[in-house]
This record gives sequence, C-alpha cells and structure tokens, in this order.
Amino acid sequence: MVMQLLGTNLKELRQPFSRGKFSIETIIIIGLQLVNRLKSIHSVGYAHRDLKPANIVIGKSEAEANFIHLIDFGLSKELCTDVIAP
Repeated sequence: MVMQLLGTNLKELRQPFSRGKFSIETIIIIGLQLVNRLKSIHSVGYAHRDLKPANIVIGKSEAEANFIHLIDFGLSKELCTDVIAP
C-alpha cells in the first residue's frame, strides 16, 4: 500500500543514471534530507535500524517529487529515553 502512495526507491532510481551513480549535487540533497528525516525519527524516540536505498523513496506527485521518505520500520527500535538529553 505504501508503494502505491509513494514513488520509486533509490535503489531503482540509480539504475538509469551513468553507471548506477548519482551526481554529487543529488547525493548532497539526498543526504541532507535523510539526516533531517532521521533526526525527526530520533526526536520521537525511535531508531530505524534498516537504512538502505530500497527503504528510501521519493514522493509520487510532482509537488513531492523532491522529498525523501523513509519506509519499512519493521526493525525499528525504541531508544532508551533515560539517556537522551532533552
């Protein structure tokens, strides 16, 4: 169901590019958005623990085509909130 609402994952997206590699600009944009998504997940007390290109997807509509989304939280784990400083 999620794959119908969201676009293609990074594993499939990098195949058509030259030798399966993104440009440095694309890598920077993906990296910055990914850090922000992980920061949001950590701020609510969870760790994803299954970060790979197949679990990183882009938005499907034109308005969301430049946004990164994380999927597959099956291996995620609640962080120990006693140790995390506010």
